[in-house]
Amino acid sequence: MTPGRHPWLVRFEDAPEEAFGDLLAGYADIHPYERADAPDAAHMLFGPLDPKDRTRALLGPAILSWLEKRRKAPLPAARPKLQRHIREISEAFEIVALLNVADAAVELRRRRLVWDDWTARLVLSPARDARAAYWRTLALTQKLAADKAPDLSRNGLAPIWQQICREAGARLPRHYLSIGLLGLRRLPGVDKDSELLPWAAGLAQWALARNPSDAEFKAEWLGLKPLYPRAPERWRKLVSTLLSTREFRDNGIEPPGWWHVDPDFESLTQKRYIASGTPLRSPMPEDCDHVIGRLDEPFETIEPLIDDLFQKHRRYLSATGHSHYFVRAVHMLGRELIVRGEDARHARAVKAQALAREGLRWEPYNRHLGALWCDALVADGAPDAAELVGWERVRRDQTDVNARTQLATLLVNELGRLEDAEALLKDTIATFPHDVVARTELAELLIFEDRIDEAAEVVDDAIDDGAADEATYSLRARLWSHAGRPNDALRSVEDGIALALDNGVLKRHKQDLSKGKSLPLKSQAFREPEHREAAGRFLAPASDPELAEVARLGTIRRLRFELESVPVEDRKSALDELAQILREDPTFAYAELLAARHRIWEAEPGTLPPFAAAFEDALAAEDRERLEKLAARQPKLRALILVAQTLLGDAAAAQEIERWLGDSEAADLEPAIAGLRSALRPALRLVEDGRSLTDVFSEIRPVVVRALHDSNEATLGDALLAA
Repeated sequence: MTPGRHPWLVRFEDAPEEAFGDLLAGYADIHPYERADAPDAAHMLFGPLDPKDRTRALLGPAILSWLEKRRKAPLPAARPKLQRHIREISEAFEIVALLNVADAAVELRRRRLVWDDWTARLVLSPARDARAAYWRTLALTQKLAADKAPDLSRNGLAPIWQQICREAGARLPRHYLSIGLLGLRRLPGVDKDSELLPWAAGLAQWALARNPSDAEFKAEWLGLKPLYPRAPERWRKLVSTLLSTREFRDNGIEPPGWWHVDPDFESLTQKRYIASGTPLRSPMPEDCDHVIGRLDEPFETIEPLIDDLFQKHRRYLSATGHSHYFVRAVHMLGRELIVRGEDARHARAVKAQALAREGLRWEPYNRHLGALWCDALVADGAPDAAELVGWERVRRDQTDVNARTQLATLLVNELGRLEDAEALLKDTIATFPHDVVARTELAELLIFEDRIDEAAEVVDDAIDDGAADEATYSLRARLWSHAGRPNDALRSVEDGIALALDNGVLKRHKQDLSKGKSLPLKSQAFREPEHREAAGRFLAPASDPELAEVARLGTIRRLRFELESVPVEDRKSALDELAQILREDPTFAYAELLAARHRIWEAEPGTLPPFAAAFEDALAAEDRERLEKLAARQPKLRALILVAQTLLGDAAAAQEIERWLGDSEAADLEPAIAGLRSALRPALRLVEDGRSLTDVFSEIRPVVVRALHDSNEATLGDALLAA
């Protein structure tokens, strides 16, 4: 044995994963290090080894295999066992960072969405928080992972660190601010001596969102300032430049802002300091317009212009953490990129996809970027991928009706699935009865299928229900014209013009009808799909875990639609597919949720099921006691539980929900709860005549159940919601 090499390492070489598990559990024979925590013991055992040592090379695979088995295993329900479970997992993450285990760091970074989803279940207290341990490991190993896998540097973690800073003290515990700032401090490629520091922007973003006391801000600032030695003049310039950007000015923050607690900024406080140099600003809209104006040129000519524009946006993003201008430019240029130019269609579509996805990392719920991603996939000839991204958009934001109508158009024009599109539009109308676009789209689809009478009925119902706009009256006029009733068509056109005086389509309709011409019946909204080979289910490439995770979630949302849109006797195929997904990944939370809803899943005895699946199971069983326990387990989603209890006849819960729905000033921190409020607020109109909310919910039970399902699903994949 090599001198100084611990005997336990021989045991590790023979069975790396088992030995690593024993080390975490405290069973390993590692004298004289028995009293050390597992990370410290691992550092003493593996630290002296050469990085190329065979034993050291076994550590990364052992850690990943151990973590993967823990991820797929049910969580123990008993609190002492769960605490120990979380401690061991947290220490495994800590060892990756402490020993710079490169292969493990790359894998934990590459499949971040999967690990985020899992560790969100492993938060018991500040001392037992595997999610915090995971994020801290990501922060510490960013440069290591990027050096090992250069593609990761293109998809940096700056968006999540800025988001953590903004939400620390609100959706996230206050102490998470240190994680967000650590992540920004350790970003790859950031010069410690730079005039603009991302962590200073993160601190300012936190202060803008949380309005801390002077003492709170001073504690955070003075804790980090000594780590970045520079003269007071340089600090004043940095802070003055940062706070002079538009976001802070628009919120009434003038230099030195929160930094007035530091005596080095006294001259800024007394307005005696004038910053030198060029003010910090993002590229202007006209800079984006300039590039858009050249998109018809060869792609190899314009791609460097696009890259240069967004590199400038990224510098502003890194310095300020403010994503509005970057996202706006992505939407403007990305949309034009896929419709302009005749060359390099694939390269243009790929570029648009990359920009949309980068924007979505900063603003995950941005509807325009989600639509751009879908359109770019279609432009690239990947409609099956676009479908799954579309279903994920529907799941992520249950109030985004445009996501549903865009998906319906995709199902018709690219995939030729008219029945699915019709069912989706009818489902959308049932969920959002006052939405105009879904009714118009359904009527257009029925006309496309030559079902004219049904289309006319949809349009008439929309007008009678007050869910009509100028497009509805234009559609009604086309139907009257087709029926040989030009006077009725003209009257409908005039009704539409009364709603929108400058509508060019209606004005042309009026001119044509006045000249005795007929109006065209079919619009260009739907068309026959191009002939293509029958596509199988989309499989994301292994090199793109982000797309793979979106596709997984989209697949389950598609299965939900299939299960809801067919009779019970025709559900076997979808249920079999769902069961197969669960066999491959037994702890895939969304699959568990849907399986629980359809009563083909139940938690194993003595295990802690994920919140979402447990809620579905309790709701389906109408088990009030279990719902009450879930409310204690996840207080952030208490409104979800109270709505379910109201549906089951709980009068006390109904009173709370009635007050909650009627409180227009209430601010819902969780997007899922905000969506639930939006879906249920119309029920208040039915309460105004003195009826109880429990009676109203009983009358509109399908609407309430759907709202509960949508909101529960929206909680999945949210890195900031720890269950």
